[in-house]
Amino acid sequence: MKITTGFSLRRQAAILVPPFFASLLMGAGVMSFSSMLQGHLNPVAVLAVLIPTGVVLYAGLLWLLDPWVRQAVASPQIQRLIFKAGSP
Repeated sequence: MKITTGFSLRRQAAILVPPFFASLLMGAGVMSFSSMLQGHLNPVAVLAVLIPTGVVLYAGLLWLLDPWVRQAVASPQIQRLIFKAGSP
């Protein structure tokens, strides 16, 4: 593996852990939300709600679980805005 990718197998596994857990938590969140919506909306409306819910959940969870994502995605201006808004 290392010859092909330049990363050891252990490093590759460490890189994959945050997205894996983010996807598991997103799936659990979407399924929970789906069970709450099932009797209240028609199936097309449920799907129209669940797709953006999954996207937002996955993006938020990946942001929380993977420091590389926070570093790569957020510019310094956005990071200052986020951390300034969160401080008392």
